Amino acid sequence: MKTKTKTPARRGRPPKAKPEVNDSHVEPQDNTTYEGDYLVIRTCPNPNWVMVRMDGEAVPVKAPPRVSHKLVGKPIKVVMIRPEVGEQFYEYMPS
Repeated sequence: MKTKTKTPARRGRPPKAKPEVNDSHVEPQDNTTYEGDYLVIRTCPNPNWVMVRMDGEAVPVKAPPRVSHKLVGKPIKVVMIRPEVGEQFYEYMPS
């Protein structure tokens, strides 16, 4: 006489559902605009940002925190980012 063995219950989290892959080609939108070279005035309290003199005004520019303190007093390339959601901002573009 055969005895039925009970299969162990699966434990842990269930596997993640894989997202559907859509192979249709979508053209990326170019949401960046090169603004020019501007002089860095100072760093901000948040190390992700530096202040740049742009048209006589101090404008915050997003920069990598590792190099933000090294950029003070140097001209940097600035790009305007226009996200689909949210406000536009300026970002440092390494040369």
